[in-house]
Amino acid sequence: MRKKSCKRWGDIHRLQGDDLFPIDGIPAKVANGNPPASAFVLGTPYTGALGVAAIPSSDYRFLWPIPQAELNTNPTLADQQNPG
Repeated sequence: MRKKSCKRWGDIHRLQGDDLFPIDGIPAKVANGNPPASAFVLGTPYTGALGVAAIPSSDYRFLWPIPQAELNTNPTLADQQNPG
């Protein structure tokens, strides 16, 4: 069974530029737990507090870094590594 975060990451990348539900980057999310059920109204977007800010797709953190094992195997990839 996959973790929720892995499913979320796949959905985020799959929905980039989607016609019906386009998103740009990683959406903001609630941090450390869930808001109470009373904070949600069926059929409307959640408007409560979000503890983790959104990351646009133009941000270097949107792409995962090249794994160190790949860099060790192919050192020419080091020039293509994301900053940070």
